[in-house]
Amino acid sequence: MSSVHDVVETYANMQKAARKTSPFLTKFEKTRALCIRAQQLANGALTTLENIPGSIRSVEDIAKEEFRQNKLPIIIRRLSPSGKHEDWPIAELTYIH
Repeated sequence: MSSVHDVVETYANMQKAARKTSPFLTKFEKTRALCIRAQQLANGALTTLENIPGSIRSVEDIAKEEFRQNKLPIIIRRLSPSGKHEDWPIAELTYIH
């Protein structure tokens, strides 16, 4: 059995009804997600963008464009003081700037 879980299985196992935290993305979560994604891209991960605009020149810009198009493949894990956690796909969170 592989230790790497299937993405579809991971999303299916997330309990949407039992979530207690708000569905809003904080500026700290956004910054961390963009940094992690830029690092993944720099290490050779494939982009989720179909057509990369010519003005994009860096992995940071690609990560920002993926965020703008709501295609950032990142899951936010929010920990509670009790030790439990909630997983939110970043596409399900609303960012208010």
